Amino acid sequence: MNKLAIILTICFGVILLGGCPEAANENANKPAENTNTEANKEEPKEAAKLNPDEIKLDSPVSINDLVTSAAADMDSWKDKEVAVKGVVYASSGSGGEFGYVVSVKNDKEANTSENLLTCKVPKGDVPKDILSKEVTMKGKIKDIKDKGIMVRLEPCELKMEGGESAENKDDKADDSKDEKPVDDKKEEKPADGDK
Repeated sequence: MNKLAIILTICFGVILLGGCPEAANENANKPAENTNTEANKEEPKEAAKLNPDEIKLDSPVSINDLVTSAAADMDSWKDKEVAVKGVVYASSGSGGEFGYVVSVKNDKEANTSENLLTCKVPKGDVPKDILSKEVTMKGKIKDIKDKGIMVRLEPCELKMEGGESAENKDDKADDSKDEKPVDDKKEEKPADGDK
């Protein structure tokens, strides 16, 4: 658990410090614009207050709405199954039988220091090119962390924007071939060299 926290912290640092060198060079010679005008100010959209008993798994909610509602009433939301839609900004994990974790924000413009969600997929490899992709997650709320700005879903099922499951299909096919019925009554005989 501590390793996961360290890995996620490192990922956040890399993302926040990495920046976009092309954008920095492009804007280096432009004069600064004053964005503090009344015309440019947008009122932040207030998150909808969700009722945990009215959540439907076939209607994904926004991360902002879920995190805000869950933080306001943590006890009612713990262990509830939810469906959420967002954009992946980080992933980690060894994959395979250990699964992986994706960190998701509300949309592509959302800041990674506000309302976030982590999704622990119990088995499979991190899908290629998942960063910045819109996904739908279904899972059980394990806990709410970081003073109510992060909800953790575990276990979690992840689907890519086009409706494709984010699980590795080759692993599924291989797993079905390897499965054999287990008979607890039979004892395995040791190989010739094992005694």
